[in-house]
Amino acid sequence: MRRETTGARPLVAVVVLVLAIAATFGVLGVGHARYIELGRNFHLLARMRLRASVARIDGYFNDARQLVRVMAGELAEQPNRDPRTVAWVVRQVYRAHRDPAVFGAGAFFVPYAFEARVRYVSVYAHGGHRNAFERAAAAVGGLVTLQNASNAPGDDYTRFSWFRDALAHPDRVNVDGPYVEDGRTFITVMSAFRRDGRVFGVVAVDTLFSSFQHMLRTRPGDVAWVENAANGAYYIGTGPRPNPQGRISVSRLLPGLQARVVLSADAAPLGAQRHALVAEMLLSLAAIWGVAVLVVVVVRQRRLAAQRDAAMLVERERLEAEVQLARRVEGELRRVAFTDALTGLPNRAGFVEQFDPRRADGARAALLLIDVDRFGQINETFGHAAADEVVRELADRLVFGCGEGASVARLGGDEFAVVAPIDDPTALARRILSLFLQPVRIFSNTVQVRASIGIAILERDAQAHEALHDADIALRAAKANGRAQWAVFDDAMRAQAEREAELESAFRAAIEAGDVVAYYQPIVEVKTRAIVSFEALARWHHATRGTVSAAEFVALAEARGLVYELDAAMLFDVFGHVDELVRAFPHATVALNVSAAELAVTGLIDRFESLLHAHAMPPERIRLELTETAMMTRGSDAREVLERLRAIGIGVVLDDFGTGYSSLSYIAHLPVSGLKIDRSFVEPLGSDARAAELVASIVAIARSFGLHTTAEGVENDAQLRELERLGVEYAQGFFFSPALDLATLIERYAPEADGGAAKIG
Repeated sequence: MRRETTGARPLVAVVVLVLAIAATFGVLGVGHARYIELGRNFHLLARMRLRASVARIDGYFNDARQLVRVMAGELAEQPNRDPRTVAWVVRQVYRAHRDPAVFGAGAFFVPYAFEARVRYVSVYAHGGHRNAFERAAAAVGGLVTLQNASNAPGDDYTRFSWFRDALAHPDRVNVDGPYVEDGRTFITVMSAFRRDGRVFGVVAVDTLFSSFQHMLRTRPGDVAWVENAANGAYYIGTGPRPNPQGRISVSRLLPGLQARVVLSADAAPLGAQRHALVAEMLLSLAAIWGVAVLVVVVVRQRRLAAQRDAAMLVERERLEAEVQLARRVEGELRRVAFTDALTGLPNRAGFVEQFDPRRADGARAALLLIDVDRFGQINETFGHAAADEVVRELADRLVFGCGEGASVARLGGDEFAVVAPIDDPTALARRILSLFLQPVRIFSNTVQVRASIGIAILERDAQAHEALHDADIALRAAKANGRAQWAVFDDAMRAQAEREAELESAFRAAIEAGDVVAYYQPIVEVKTRAIVSFEALARWHHATRGTVSAAEFVALAEARGLVYELDAAMLFDVFGHVDELVRAFPHATVALNVSAAELAVTGLIDRFESLLHAHAMPPERIRLELTETAMMTRGSDAREVLERLRAIGIGVVLDDFGTGYSSLSYIAHLPVSGLKIDRSFVEPLGSDARAAELVASIVAIARSFGLHTTAEGVENDAQLRELERLGVEYAQGFFFSPALDLATLIERYAPEADGGAAKIG
């Protein structure tokens, strides 16, 4: 039943629309017919008014024709050939006609019509002003003029076309005009008359054209005028010819004249009627379609209501399915947001979200923060894919080794966190270190992994960020103690962290205030003891703590990201001393330490070039010292920077050689000019044969690549003699001089005025 009703409703709507369309066409058809009819009726009325005007003019001409016929008949029947009698007839005819349009009447006779001695005789009666012609006519009665002049050519009226046309057509009444004479426009009605069987003359009635104006008047808004039928010249009318825009004009020729009457009617009434008709049609159409739309809307609403009712269950099922899907998606997004994609463990956000130090059994919990030592070497040596395999393997070992009660998370990179309910967290730390000590096989290589662990004992109300902070401090302590071990956070570490924070703040202020300055330690040639260079070393004199250990604040700068600021301060301080150094030691160079962070600065080369140019310093007088770790950490970026430095003339020395990678493969490709032997190899010289062998190996490597060698940390003569025996070219250390401020350095070691090289010892 519902299906039939639902199907019938669209059919009703279709029927209503079809009826509305049919009614629309009906209204448009009737309206169009009425529209045309209005225009037709308007034109018909205008033509009727024009015909009335023309009929009035025709009536006048009928009167004029009748007057002409009467006068022609009287003159034809007049037996007396006396011109005075003719004049009397003309005068009586003129006086008998009361139409004010008639200006005059006259008779014009053929030559010698009365007697042989008089050729031209004409009689003309007219009204108007008494001009000279009229005064001459006073002898024959005032209004009648008798022309009976001599045979002068000026009196010859027979030469005019109207006289000839009248004689040529004696059986009809002729009309001539309109024509202009003496500044007035006339129309003349003429007819020839006979006497004794022959044409005896022509009678004429003249009419002033201006008298037609009253015959042209119609209703207000109309303008009627008479114009030349040939050229459209305007003669007379009820007003000037109007602009045809917005008007309707009809015209009709005047019978027997070369003129037509034109009637121009204002079309505004027609436009108003048509506008009213259009408005009526629009209202009708609006009513039709309003009803149709209303019916369709009602039908549609009822249909939609039925559809909504029918689809309610389906929609409810769909919504329930979507809710279930949304819950699944939310769960998946939450899993992705809180899960590490590489290992499947909780990530940092997941660790913080799940962090709960409280245990139902009341057992103590500890947080172990684990960091893989020198993980960057694995990336550099084997690639990121291999490093990812190492991370996955270590994650599996942690999950397996920490047991079910522990929560393991990967915080990022090579850093893991473990929360476990244990009384002795160091036992778990030892187990984790032993798990990591087992070699990891990736692809065709075997990797040995070490890790450092920071441990924080958790209070029951501990927060995740506080626990991570404490464990991170312990982790830094473990790394500072030599890596591959653990450290437990305690109050001493907290105090140390607070001291480091205070020291960091003071160190930042010292850099900004210029309290971190450059001291210079001489570098001498081993054989001649001549000073060949100076290494610029940073020194900081604290207002209350005194001189702060360089190892302390340099480590602080590396840990807190202040290395760039420290290097920049040293660079500008050294170049501020360049002029004095060059004058005091004209043959020596200056060595600057540059960190790995400095190699990543895109403006490093530009900064050196700018300073060299500003101080007129030859680039060959500058040496840069970089550690092996800095070289390998920056990889190809470091090599590119070093190539550009060498291109502008600045030499590079590889510092602390032997403590890092010491790989011949990368030394061969690095643009360095020398190797600096670390103090850890110099210190045992003279007492440890193995140390001498290591130094000899380094010297051999350097010579094979064309590099010079410098030993640092020389503190006694025995070490110096051993270095000389092994072939080391340059040395520095307390045996020669500590790092000195510029003034003391110049005072103590500047050569005499003879220009020779400064020497020590």
